[in-house]
Amino acid sequence: MKTVYILGAGFSAPLGIPVVSNFLEKAKDLYFQDQEKYAEFAAVFQRLDELAVAKNYFATDLFNIEEILSLLEMRVSLRGESSDNEQFKSFIASVIRGYTPEITAFREDDNSPGALLADKWRRYSRFSAMALGHVWHLNRQNSSSSQWHFGDVRPFNDEVAVISLNYDLVLEFTSDALCSRNQRSPNQPLPNLVVANGNQSLDSSFGRSLVKLHGCLKKGDIVPPTWNKHLSNPGIRNVWAKAHGLLTDANHIRVLGYSLPEGDNYIKYLLRSAVADNKHLKSFDVVCLDRDGSVQTRYERFVTFPKWRFKSGDITDYLDKCATWDEFRKAGSETPAAYSFMCRHDKHDEFFS
Repeated sequence: MKTVYILGAGFSAPLGIPVVSNFLEKAKDLYFQDQEKYAEFAAVFQRLDELAVAKNYFATDLFNIEEILSLLEMRVSLRGESSDNEQFKSFIASVIRGYTPEITAFREDDNSPGALLADKWRRYSRFSAMALGHVWHLNRQNSSSSQWHFGDVRPFNDEVAVISLNYDLVLEFTSDALCSRNQRSPNQPLPNLVVANGNQSLDSSFGRSLVKLHGCLKKGDIVPPTWNKHLSNPGIRNVWAKAHGLLTDANHIRVLGYSLPEGDNYIKYLLRSAVADNKHLKSFDVVCLDRDGSVQTRYERFVTFPKWRFKSGDITDYLDKCATWDEFRKAGSETPAAYSFMCRHDKHDEFFS
């Protein structure tokens, strides 16, 4: 089976990384905590203040970073004003880095694969291990002790791919940390893992793909969240084409932490177009925190597929239940045995029941 996870801002929010609705508020918190370190923010805030007059005429949410940047980009596109694109890219990157917590070190006294990273990163490392295909080998030193070692990626019966709408490096950081535990270079790509972010050619494989539709911080090629996503850019267009292919081949599509904003038509058309060519889609599931019911309403208006489900809940609850993977799939009877995190469809279904 082929499973595609679509990650929205709500997926990373439990780590403290801001979402669209609180991005500006959190940026100001950073600035006023350390005005010297974030001095570049002052010019951005000044540009945003210039837009305040719009509120005198039309409903305008000047605390929503997507709406703010869309207003600015419209002025640039139609009035020929100088673009602040690079400045805003740097601003967005600085805010996300400022709120990304440090990776917690491994506990030296716990070398089991179930432990992985500690504290708040634990649930994300387990998801990363499943989605990106990390494997552990058990080396038995004697009858009373054993040692787990992180190994290479192996083929899976279930193929998993991730499409991320986020700039952050949550999955990349956890993957690098898992590599470093086995003295593997963090810059050495995992076998079969394709990280698509706009600056590299893409292959046609399905499994172990991490596709970042809006670019990512690591490559410095982020696409600001505006009405114009610049799909005319060849690099970004190739990334979206990769995502389209994954969705077309998917048997299960699982959306985590994406609220389907009214103005995000690019994602809606991507899903419509891809699923139109899909020959064997079995499920479409959404997990997203929905305090007032508005998120579910948007999905109900959009999704007509009979086999779809919506669950309002904190993403941490989902990951704690569905990303534990403490039961490892034995990859063979040889010694040493090899085990891996796998896609637990039963745990996923239990979360919705």
